[in-house]
Amino acid sequence: MQRKATEVVDAGDGTLRGIRRRQSSIPWRSVLVWFARPVALLWVMKGLSAWAIVLGAWNPTELFSTMPFDFQAMVVYFAVIDPIAAVGLWMVSAWGGVMWLIAVISQLILSMFFPRLVLNGFWVSAGLCTLVAIYLFLSWMAAREETD
Repeated sequence: MQRKATEVVDAGDGTLRGIRRRQSSIPWRSVLVWFARPVALLWVMKGLSAWAIVLGAWNPTELFSTMPFDFQAMVVYFAVIDPIAAVGLWMVSAWGGVMWLIAVISQLILSMFFPRLVLNGFWVSAGLCTLVAIYLFLSWMAAREETD
């Protein structure tokens, strides 16, 4: 990985003529787009699965209205926030990243404090944390690339 570096160009007669920059070999914005799109597809599926629970397609024998209220609130929350976050991630917009981070952090917090509602195992939580770390790194590198 080659970072953009600044080099002062000497004209040969002792005067400085300008600044030349070496270009990074990795297009970080493109890498961010290629990372965000599959994650957005996963979040669309996650949001649709929440809607399937609400509409009774996931478990047709049990009505959504008969489920515990805290479970209903959680399912509706994710049924709304996950598709919104997925659209924002697909567009690779700043608000989409924020919505996705809110959705992921909400899921992690709920799985820690209310494990009977959200059944995240260690590997699911570790995977979510890894996705967040990769997203933050790629966003940071893409922002650095634009400012250089």
